[in-house]
Amino acid sequence: MTEATENPKENRLKQAEMFFETFKVPALYFGQQPIMDLLATGRTTGLVLDIGHTLTQAIPIFEGFALTHAAVRQEFGGMDLDLYMKLLLQEKFAKRSPNSRDIIRKPGQGSFYKEADSLDVDSIHGMKIVGSMKEKLCSVLLTERPPELERDFILPDRTVITIDNIQIYKCPEALFSPNLIPNNKSSVLGVHETVLKSFGKCDDYAKKLVSQNVVLAGGS
Repeated sequence: MTEATENPKENRLKQAEMFFETFKVPALYFGQQPIMDLLATGRTTGLVLDIGHTLTQAIPIFEGFALTHAAVRQEFGGMDLDLYMKLLLQEKFAKRSPNSRDIIRKPGQGSFYKEADSLDVDSIHGMKIVGSMKEKLCSVLLTERPPELERDFILPDRTVITIDNIQIYKCPEALFSPNLIPNNKSSVLGVHETVLKSFGKCDDYAKKLVSQNVVLAGGS
């Protein structure tokens, strides 16, 4: 079973108790998620940036062993991006007039779609749609000036949400600038700063090796 770096001992004991007593497993091994990520790429030495749902961690690994003294953890992840995407969509719909639903014809498709003027982002189903939009439509900006871009997301009721540069690029930009998200902790580092802070804690010999193998992993 994989676990995050510095997972509390109490959590591990509770999981072991459940697997041995409830599921009657004959043996159980706990492996650190970053180490498994690195081994899956065919490497034994490198620096892993693992961005999950609620946790971002950067940890150097030398010959299959985690350098825990150089590990950096941030309570920030994909869930925070979902909430930020929710705010961006709410701002988008707030600027639309109630009667501004436009009929759109999609190229190569025989039916017509209507532009959605709202989305219930406070429901569980609505948040799943928000998360799906983030994963399918958003992109990390690689240049200073974003190109003019629009992308469509078809809802289950066959209405369409069209998002533009603001939602496409601004949502994942929060990975690098967490302060973009309202009410976010000011102490949270961007993913690039997390990597640099972890790298800076390594000794000079380890730095030469891990800098050649930086691995991105995790659901985000």
